[in-house]
Amino acid sequence: MNRPYIRIIEQPQKSLRFRYQCEKRTGNIPGASSTSTLKTVCAIQIVGYQGRAAVVVSCVTKDEPHKPHPHKLVGEHCKKGVYTFEAEITPNNPDIVFRKLGVQCVKRNELKESLNVREEKNIDPFKTGFSHKDHLNCIDLNVVRLCFQVFLIDENGRFTSGLAPVVSEPIYNRKTFPDPDIFRLSHCNASVDGGKNDIILLCPKVDKDDIRIRIYETANGQTLWQYFINGDQTQIYSSTAICFKPPPYKNLNIVEPVPVFIQLVRPSDEVVSKSVQFEYLPLDAEPGFLKEKRKKCQDMLPLFAQLLDNPGPSHAMSLENLPNFPSGDINIESASGVSKLLNIDCHQIELEPINISSGDLEMFDVNRLSGSLQENLSLSDVLV
Repeated sequence: MNRPYIRIIEQPQKSLRFRYQCEKRTGNIPGASSTSTLKTVCAIQIVGYQGRAAVVVSCVTKDEPHKPHPHKLVGEHCKKGVYTFEAEITPNNPDIVFRKLGVQCVKRNELKESLNVREEKNIDPFKTGFSHKDHLNCIDLNVVRLCFQVFLIDENGRFTSGLAPVVSEPIYNRKTFPDPDIFRLSHCNASVDGGKNDIILLCPKVDKDDIRIRIYETANGQTLWQYFINGDQTQIYSSTAICFKPPPYKNLNIVEPVPVFIQLVRPSDEVVSKSVQFEYLPLDAEPGFLKEKRKKCQDMLPLFAQLLDNPGPSHAMSLENLPNFPSGDINIESASGVSKLLNIDCHQIELEPINISSGDLEMFDVNRLSGSLQENLSLSDVLV
């Protein structure tokens, strides 16, 4: 005959606010699958058993071997930091549900006293002892696990045996980790195939086991596409910098940049950060700023080449005929001034400041002008 065992059917939420006794609030441990519309709580089953059973729940440390943790459980059926309840297990009622159960912080100067009480009550699920009372600095006070113990009761009300204890997933103190936020991104765009560059996201302190990056596209309030990057798919430095590689966009054949958004999501309580704009670029595209700047400079090259090679006034009047001449970026009077400057008698030169509205004056060959005029020119001779 198979021995009965404990199975956790609803894990506790990964993070919640640990309360101090002075706050006069017990809080509640929601279930891992709890949502804003459907609330759940932690629950277990005793598989392969029907009858009466005593259930004991206490806090233990996160890492193995799981030692008694000084933090307390508070709420209904809790006494001296430990939950105890006697249940009747039937086929129609096989679950044991833990409602109104919270985690209470213990102050640092009371840690040893709390463990002494636990030792007096013989609450040591894995028989690890209490030697850690003398090494309190080694106890992580920002995370606990729930340990579930079940003791079977016979018809005469006597305890017959205890089942193997089981522990929950870690529960982190939410106060240690502020709400997720995005301070800055190292890049604001990526190639549609994800590109080669990693992106670094600066944020408040996060728990690598309780954070995800969401990249999504919306239109008219509807989500058209989304992709989640889990914490184990990233590199997290000092809990405040996340390095990740952006995923490919759903369509690799885009011809125009596609705006999307990036946000952080904390799965344990579904808290999300503000959304930050991001952009997917076509495969053969350069970032928009550099692309436009290079195009503008290339369009201006014929203008300056003609002015340098043919500095007569007649050419200044035919600037509109140049290929791709950006008529909106430079005025003819300014160009004529440049042409006159080039045509002036080098022995009777008197430089006057001229106004050029183009932002591409750095393309002008000042050294070549200096040689032609036998004068030392610099960009400071021209008012931009």
